[in-house]
Amino acid sequence: MIIAIEHLEKEYGLWILYEYINASKLCNGHIIYTNIRSERISRILSRYGQVYKERINEIYREEDLIILDPEANEALTQGDIHSNTVIVIGGILGDHPPKKRTKKLLTSRMPRAKSRNLGRKQMSIDGAAYTAYQIARGVNYDQIHYIDGLEVEGMDWEITLPYRYPLKDGRPILSHTIRKILEEIGLFDEYWLKTL
Repeated sequence: MIIAIEHLEKEYGLWILYEYINASKLCNGHIIYTNIRSERISRILSRYGQVYKERINEIYREEDLIILDPEANEALTQGDIHSNTVIVIGGILGDHPPKKRTKKLLTSRMPRAKSRNLGRKQMSIDGAAYTAYQIARGVNYDQIHYIDGLEVEGMDWEITLPYRYPLKDGRPILSHTIRKILEEIGLFDEYWLKTL
């Protein structure tokens, strides 16, 4: 079983890169990255998983793909996952309210792939990867605990991230790097606008 993150944003920003790296750590390296067209990003991500320029359906048969899409009609279960299954997560930063970009950019373009949800609420990329990895390892979805909305406190501000976050060891999954930077500079600093 493989978990693939298909990069779908136009840019390679720091936030998405930190989520990609955290996903690999949470899934013990069982991550591949697809549609990575930047040589620099490819070099960085190759420390954490296999990196491909190609789209996921150019590497694997669509029939072996399960796209994680909040708009899918069925939830991901252990019964969906076989030895040749590739679980595909859209490399998309969340919008609030959701714009259904996974459906537009992935699901609708791969008609022979299955689509499954992890509930109807948006998750971070690394949170979705962790949840899918746990289900693939035999944990039932209803055994994974979540919080909806995550508050991060800085020196004189509080930020609410309005997504669903799975808990690991009682703590919400958020990249340590992202949390530390948010606590120090906040969400609206120009740092987050940098692209690589």
